[in-house]
Amino acid sequence: MESPPSNPLPPVEHPPLPPSAPAPAPKTPPPRAFAQGTGVMLQVVGMILFLSTCCVCSSSDSWEPPLSTNEMQEKLNEQKDIVITVRGMFRDPATTGLSMMVVFSTVGGLALAVFGLGLQTDKPRAGWAALITAIIWLLVLIVAGVCLWIGGASWFAKLWNLFLLVLAVLAVVFTAAALRQVRANPPPPGMDILPKDFEIPRSYRH
Repeated sequence: MESPPSNPLPPVEHPPLPPSAPAPAPKTPPPRAFAQGTGVMLQVVGMILFLSTCCVCSSSDSWEPPLSTNEMQEKLNEQKDIVITVRGMFRDPATTGLSMMVVFSTVGGLALAVFGLGLQTDKPRAGWAALITAIIWLLVLIVAGVCLWIGGASWFAKLWNLFLLVLAVLAVVFTAAALRQVRANPPPPGMDILPKDFEIPRSYRH
C-alpha cells in the first residue's frame, strides 16, 4: 500500500537583515596642517628663547661687573654724539655681539611665539610676519657671530651663537614652507569675525 503523502512544512520566514552601516570615511588632514604645526613649534621655541634670554639678562652682573661712577659718566658723555656711540659699539666687538644676540633673541623669541599663535589660529598675515621675523633674527645672529669671532669671545658664547644660528635656519625653513602652504590654501575670510547673534555664555559673565 502506498503511504499517504506527508504535508510539506510551511516555509520559515527570516526577519530582514538590518542594513549594514556605511564604512566611516577616512579622516583627511586639515589643508593647513603643516602651517598650524609650525605655529605650535614657533610658540614653544619662542617662549623658551624669551625666558632663557631674560634669565641671561637678569644675571648679567655676574659676567659683566657694573660700571663705576666715572665710567658711567664717560659713557654718558660719549652718547652725546650718535657717531661716537656707533663707533663705540665696535670698540669691544665681543660684548657688542653678545648684547645683540641676547637682545634680539629676547625680542625675536617673543615675536615668534606671537606669530606662531597666529599661524596656529589661521591668521592670514601671520605666515609673512613669522618668516620676516625669522630672517631678521638669522641676519642679526650672523652679524653677532662675526663680532664674537673678531672680538675673541669665549667658546661658550661662540657655541651658543652657533646653536642659535642652526635654530634660526630651521625657523626660516619651516616658516617658508608654512607660508607656501598658507598661500596655496588660504584660510576663508571672516574666520575671526563673530556672528551677529553671538552671545557670551552666562558662565563667563561676572
